[in-house]
Amino acid sequence: MSKSSDLLYRAGILDKTGGQQRGKYMLIRVHMIRHGITEGNQQKKLYGTTDLPLTEAGVKALKNRAAAKIYPKKDGAAFFTSGMLRTEQTLNIIYGDIIHAPVDDLKEMSFGEFENYTFEDLKNHPDYIEWYGDKSGDRPAPGGESFNEFTERVMSGFKIVTSAAENSSSHTSIVICHAGPIVMIMNSIFPGAVQNPFNWLPAPGHGYTVIFSGDKVSGYTRF
Repeated sequence: MSKSSDLLYRAGILDKTGGQQRGKYMLIRVHMIRHGITEGNQQKKLYGTTDLPLTEAGVKALKNRAAAKIYPKKDGAAFFTSGMLRTEQTLNIIYGDIIHAPVDDLKEMSFGEFENYTFEDLKNHPDYIEWYGDKSGDRPAPGGESFNEFTERVMSGFKIVTSAAENSSSHTSIVICHAGPIVMIMNSIFPGAVQNPFNWLPAPGHGYTVIFSGDKVSGYTRF
């Protein structure tokens, strides 16, 4: 059992197997929210492992959206973050000081040597050109992850979140994470739905609700 799964088991959210068999007609909802604006977003940097806080503008925008009631209700939901500061702050602004579990596998991509650089900084760098242009997804960023490694990790984290939703009283999970994980999750469970995977990219403070009927994905909505 992973560290995150063990936390959920001790909290009474998961059983020892990591979840129960879904009922044939059980409706399960997983709400994924991208964290609010950071300095890295404003400067259009590649940043994943850097633990940046939200900016004042990011905090204000989240408070305004929460006041407008765009976010899913918290009643009976299991809550998660990636454990990074920007996701913890976002959760607290939207839902207050609520019990939740960090899921390391839902952290942003590790960009290795490209971390904290912009596209303009990197566009002529040979290693960046080879990494970004790699259609197989197997080439890692120097000192970081490949897109395939990242996707595999993120989907492992998503399984924890969906299993918890099955066992919550409202059959719902709410997770605050990052743009990259949300894009890869949506692209994996809705293959071919968009021409470019990055069309799934939500704006900061926005995201998706994914609906499962039993063990099948039945649809999604944006918020």
